[in-house]
Amino acid sequence: MLYLFVQLNCIINICEAVKINRLHVPDVTKHGTEVTLDCDFTLDDSESDLVVKWYFNKSLVYQWIPSTKKRPQSLGVLKDRVNLEYQASVDANSIHRALRIIRPGPDLSGNYTCSVSTLESEDAKTKGMVVLVLKTLVRHLS
Repeated sequence: MLYLFVQLNCIINICEAVKINRLHVPDVTKHGTEVTLDCDFTLDDSESDLVVKWYFNKSLVYQWIPSTKKRPQSLGVLKDRVNLEYQASVDANSIHRALRIIRPGPDLSGNYTCSVSTLESEDAKTKGMVVLVLKTLVRHLS
């Protein structure tokens, strides 16, 4: 019964929810060159307990919970490979929404998912990225 009430309330009042507007993950990036993955989202003022998470091939690699007033955490394959001081925005709810990967290598080629959730709603988007190693050809003269 409560579920039905919430659904009807949403229809009548046009429910606002967290929404990822744009997920920026480059298709290709160069090995060793810093790269930024950005998750631009909107959030209704009434939503609470925001959590931003990034996954690499379905494994959690980054988490930021603004209400804790702590720095974001990098985990797994991105541990010590993310600039945790990077700020994508001046808005308190989206300062640390992006990943700034310091030393991407070919091991970081794969699918990146940004997940944004609150107690009221959630959204997630996924995009793939390939990290290329460019080899230079050296021509030796005899």
